This record gives sequence, C-alpha cells and structure tokens, in this order.
Amino acid sequence: MVAEKITKIGRFFPSSGYKTPILSYPVLLGMAVLLFLYIFRINPNGVWSGDSYDYYNCSYTILNGMPLIARTPVYPLIIAGIRALAGSQLTIKILILVQFLVYLAAAFTLRKIGAKYIGNKRVVFWVCAIYLLLPAFNSVSIQIVTESFSISGVIFFIWFLIKDSPAPPSVKNIVSACILMGILIMLKPIFIYLLPCVLLFFILLWLSHKRNAVRSIAAGFIVTAVVVGGLMYYCNQMQSKYGINQLTIISSINNFALARQAVGVHPELTDNANLKEILLKIERENEENIYIELGNIYYIASIEPAAVAQHVDQLLLLSPWKVLKRIFYRLTVDVSSSRIFDITPFSPISYIDGFLIPNMIVYWVIIAIAITMICKRIRHTSRIPLNSILLLMITLGITIVAIIGAMGEWARLIMPGAPAFLLISGKCFNKIRQQLLKKI
Repeated sequence: MVAEKITKIGRFFPSSGYKTPILSYPVLLGMAVLLFLYIFRINPNGVWSGDSYDYYNCSYTILNGMPLIARTPVYPLIIAGIRALAGSQLTIKILILVQFLVYLAAAFTLRKIGAKYIGNKRVVFWVCAIYLLLPAFNSVSIQIVTESFSISGVIFFIWFLIKDSPAPPSVKNIVSACILMGILIMLKPIFIYLLPCVLLFFILLWLSHKRNAVRSIAAGFIVTAVVVGGLMYYCNQMQSKYGINQLTIISSINNFALARQAVGVHPELTDNANLKEILLKIERENEENIYIELGNIYYIASIEPAAVAQHVDQLLLLSPWKVLKRIFYRLTVDVSSSRIFDITPFSPISYIDGFLIPNMIVYWVIIAIAITMICKRIRHTSRIPLNSILLLMITLGITIVAIIGAMGEWARLIMPGAPAFLLISGKCFNKIRQQLLKKI
C-alpha cells in the first residue's frame, strides 16, 4: 500500500534509475525533511557560534549604511529583512526555515546538474542522497552562519554556467552567474577566489566556442567588471572608515595565524602601543592554542584595525620563504587529518558523519584522478571539458584558499565547494565503472 502511494507520487519526480520505490526521489525528499525536523526539534533556536552572534548583532547596525569591520553585509541584511517582516521573536526560526527551503531547492538543482554532467541516473541519485541525507549537509540549515546559503549559492552558480551546455551559456545565464558571484563574495569574502575562476572560464569558453560565445563572454566580462568595481568601492569605504583596504578585518586576523606560525609575532615591528602590548604577551606566554591568541588580536583589531592590518602585512613580507614553507605544510601534513566535510555537532547522528566522511587524503586522491581524466580527455579528443574544469576550479579553489587563509576549521570552510566535489566524484566513479564493464 505504501509502495503504491510512493509510486504514484513518484510520477511527479524524475526517475532515480531504480525500479523499487524505496530508492526514489520522493523517499529521499521525505527522509531529508524528517532528518531536518529531528535536528530542528533538538535545536529550535538554531546552533550559535561566535560568528553567529557577530552576524546577528551586525543585523542591527547594517541599516546605518556603514560597512562592518568584521562581516560583509549580505547575511546581516537577510537577518534584518526577516526581522522587519516577522518580528524579533520569529526571526531565527524563519531564517532556519528559509535556509532549509533554499537547501532543498539547491538539491533539486544539483540533480539537474548531475543529470547533465554525470548522465547516469543511479549515480546522480546517490550524489543527491549524500547531499540530502548526510547530516553534515542537512544540519547546516540549523546553523546561524553563512555556510547554508554559501553551499546552496554555489550550486545555483554552477547551474547558470552549465545549464546550456554543450552550447555556451546564454547571455541571461552568464549574467545571472556573475551577479550571483558578487552576492556570494559579499556573503562570504572567501568567494573572491571565484573571480579568477570565472575569468579563466571565459578564456576556455572562447577557446571552445569562438564566435558562438562572443556575446555571452562580453556580457560576462561587463558584469564581472561591475562586480569588481563594486568591491573596490566597498574596500574604499572600509579604507575611509577603518583604514584597511579589504572587505573585512577577518582576513588580517586569519593571516596573522599563518604569519605567526611561520615567522613569529615580532612586536618590534609595530609602533602601536596597544598592539605591541598584546604581541609581547603572546610572545612571552607562547600559547599552544592559537585561538586564544587570535581572540586577543581580534580585540585590538576591533579598536585599531589599521594597526593590525599593517602589522600582519609586515609579518608576511618579513620572510616570504618561511611563509611559503608554512603554506606547503598546511596543504600537506597539517590538513591531512581534517575531514572532507564538517561533521555535524548533533549527537547521535554525528556518528554517521564520523563513520562515512573520509579525511583529506581521499579528497586529494579523487582530485588527482579527476585531473588525470581531464588530461586524457583533452589529449584524446582535443576538446576542452569545460564543465569538469569549472567544477574542479570551484572545489579546488576554495579548498586551497581556505587552507592557506584560515587557521583551522577547514572541513567547515571548504563545505561550499563540496557539491562540486560530489559531482566530480560521481563523474569519476561513473567513468571507472564504465571502463570496468567494458573489460568484463
């Protein structure tokens, strides 16, 4: 009886490639909703971190029209907009609901990307199943941070760029992708890495399609230039108000962790009395926990951001070779024990993540396989696999930038690139499976 109802409902959903109704998209959707409701019941007011309180407090001050020292404006504006419509008491609950609904819409879009990119219905189904049912992804909707919108936003960004493939993106879609890129950067500054990715994508698009892509590429360049102009204007406002030429002071604080590990703190380089006092304390006590030191630096940065930004720049230039060595160490040894995806904080479902999510060694292996397949494709067909290169740039770009630019929490910070990684993994699995079947 239940199976018959699922089968009837399944007519409105795409095929999963399986005959049994258990392995179908209606069941997948139902299980995803149930998992969300279970997590929401445990945490009806969301999961908060230090960043969460920053975003929430900023939502009251963002409407003054001035740039924020520690946060870009998109997430605080979303919170402020919900509060204006629904009132303070319901703000967080509605924010969580909105994040989950956008997450489901992104899952639907992920399936469409998979159908176009991977092709195999069953493999696409399991990619969607991981995205919808792995607590690491599902639980992000409950967290009051930018990760939920970041992950979903990247999926929509990918879809705009590959929706028309194998033809080049239409003017409408490439403009939509570039506008969304600007929004993502102002949601989470790490997305600034998308700018070189998009520019390289335009070059590859020209090499692949020549005249057929002229209008789309021109439109993409124009909108990208507008986005860059907007970012420069915002940085100029930060310079005027705080004396720093960057989107937030958080960049300098993260870079302090890298510089501190590479060359030390060097209090003698600064003339600022408050900063020098903190640096002398850090040098004297030599805390093993970098977060304690960063808390002290963040305190000074909130009062005198220009002094902190200037000092961090000096530290990075003090010994570039030592900094490069530290970066290499982070990308290899330091990150090897980190997970590919961030484990959910909710017990007992966190054990599912702990059992299923591998470490970064597996990530690098799959990336190496994908690069090998891309090179073989180019050599054998003389064609540029645009979609594969785009997905590779998206996941690899954020992974490298996060590892270099943050002091830890890499599994959380690289999550926005996870959908691209899932698609690449599905493609690699399908290709290997096809080759094995040919040999049988």
